[in-house]
Amino acid sequence: MIANKPMTGEQLDELMTIAVNMQRDSEKVSDRPAAMFAYAVQVAVLELRNLRTNVAAQVADTTSLKHAQA
Repeated sequence: MIANKPMTGEQLDELMTIAVNMQRDSEKVSDRPAAMFAYAVQVAVLELRNLRTNVAAQVADTTSLKHAQA
């Protein structure tokens, strides 16, 4: 499957909220597999946000270096 558009920050926020609620609710009813899945989604969202932050910082650094050389 090819994603046409990356998720927006707002969509990631909503996904994180859903995953946190799902984990909490699953833990209340002792549904360990669902709670573990919800936790994994939270970790994936955090990793994606971290990656996007790092890429944006690298692009900014590269751009500033190109302007400094010109």
